Amino acid sequence: MKSAERDWPVALGDVSTAFLHAPLEPADHIYLRPPPNLRVAKVVWRLHKALYGLRAAPRLFQEHMARVLQTEGFKRCVADPQLYWHQPTGALVSIHADDILVTARREDMAGIQALMTKQLTNRWGEEITTTAWTRYLGREWRRTACGYEVRLPPHYVDTTLALARLEHAKGAPTPSVTTRAATEAEPLDAQRHARYRALVGRLMWLMGSRPDLCYPAKELARAVSAPTTNDELRLKRMLKYLITTRNYVQKLEIETNAPEDKLDVVVDASWANEAGRKSTSGGVIRLRGFPLTWWSKTQATVAQSTCEAELIALNLGGTEGRFVQNVLSELEMHVGVELRSDSTSAVRTTTKRGPGSMRHLDIKELWLQDEMRSGRITISRITTEDNIADIFTKHLPRRRLEQLVTMFKLIDEGIGEQAG
Repeated sequence: MKSAERDWPVALGDVSTAFLHAPLEPADHIYLRPPPNLRVAKVVWRLHKALYGLRAAPRLFQEHMARVLQTEGFKRCVADPQLYWHQPTGALVSIHADDILVTARREDMAGIQALMTKQLTNRWGEEITTTAWTRYLGREWRRTACGYEVRLPPHYVDTTLALARLEHAKGAPTPSVTTRAATEAEPLDAQRHARYRALVGRLMWLMGSRPDLCYPAKELARAVSAPTTNDELRLKRMLKYLITTRNYVQKLEIETNAPEDKLDVVVDASWANEAGRKSTSGGVIRLRGFPLTWWSKTQATVAQSTCEAELIALNLGGTEGRFVQNVLSELEMHVGVELRSDSTSAVRTTTKRGPGSMRHLDIKELWLQDEMRSGRITISRITTEDNIADIFTKHLPRRRLEQLVTMFKLIDEGIGEQAG
């Protein structure tokens, strides 16, 4: 978001043979048999670097990367250890395994890249531009005038449909139906079970760029240990919706008229609407209209009322909001947290002291009462019609789904050109 707000370039790179940069800890004594052409009787090699295949190699590389960047003036964020901030220039570096993303002022970019190349063997790739799709961490990105567009590579959808043998199937207007299956369910055999697991795993990867798929994919994942024929039918329905929406692009853009000093956290809950009678919490966090994160999660306990389910959703939204607030504060971006829910009773509960009639509540669910009184979090009500988090908590009819898709700026733009 910072790069979009300040019109900074975003450069991508990766560390060649990343793990081999990291030294082993002094107490580690690991020995290897040399390759056949270099073996000498009764001689083994002692390992000094984090060789690929060692369980500790990823951690050792991350710690080595942190030491390298800190010696070059970068500060490692405590709340998000994969994020680094270069205070003199304001540059940000995000590290995911051996993949690097850097954003900085245009005049500082070459210097920042040079600093990172002093002790690491980096390969710098292309920038994210407005003219072409650029691949990063399995997704494709493109800049716009006010932010970014993100999508899954078109071939990802093709291979997913091919695995399900639905390449030529007719599309569906929604990812799920609002009524429960009435047919008697039977367990899937081993082959169909394995295919179910693989397909659900692929659909869950879509959740990071497709908010309309979060709830149905989450519900399919709940059955992954013992799916039935009814679950398989629900899976096929979602895949047919994917056929209809395969060209969706998620726009992540700044709204110039939105406040700059408030994290807008919108939450929702559905009460006992699925098997097991557990409720679902959903929410999205935005800053100046730019979506930073979203979620759809099954609540850990069975809520005894709609108010309780909504209160649990508010608590989750509050903790997620405080996390994002902590990350931003380390970057000297000081913002407040505003929680919004369409539940009048849950909002009212946060303004009181104690559980009231909900005496069975865990004390942690009343944490928001202290946050409200201290002013660290503000809570207000939003109308159900305007509650964008509704998309994360229930199966929706077509009209409501299309309305929320529009509110989320999910646009059908066609496949267009491929990423380089």
